[in-house]
Amino acid sequence: MTFTPVMPNHMSAFLATQILMGTARSRQGAYTRASDTYRDPNRLMTGRIRPAEISDTTRRKRLQYWLDRTESNEAFLQALKEHGIAKAWLGGPMAQGMGIRDSEKLCVHIRAHSGQTLDGDTLARLQDAIGKACEIQAVLHQASQNEEPDATVTLILR
Repeated sequence: MTFTPVMPNHMSAFLATQILMGTARSRQGAYTRASDTYRDPNRLMTGRIRPAEISDTTRRKRLQYWLDRTESNEAFLQALKEHGIAKAWLGGPMAQGMGIRDSEKLCVHIRAHSGQTLDGDTLARLQDAIGKACEIQAVLHQASQNEEPDATVTLILR
């Protein structure tokens, strides 16, 4: 039985063979055979070579990475406290342990202590402060007093 790899037009047969054997290398990272994904050592993100399921272990590691960049980040926590935020949730692909593209933003759902929505200037200042603290652009969504956002992970604010 012969196996012929299906490859994109821009990929050489040599690279496809290296990927299958798990020996492919590039300047930024490595292709791995187990998950058929490209891993950039500087960032937890995935560019698919072909569709494959992401393991639970990979999802947990990615989620822990984002929790470390938020919950364990003193500048992030200080920015939330300074702007009167009582509760925050991590949303988007980060909360699901998915890989992200360079253009994606950190998605944070927030609720103020007063239960009121923040005005535009305060929201913009908080968004900038979170972006600087986490070194990624952020997008904020305000949650009402009775609302718990769907598909999110609650951040513990100390």
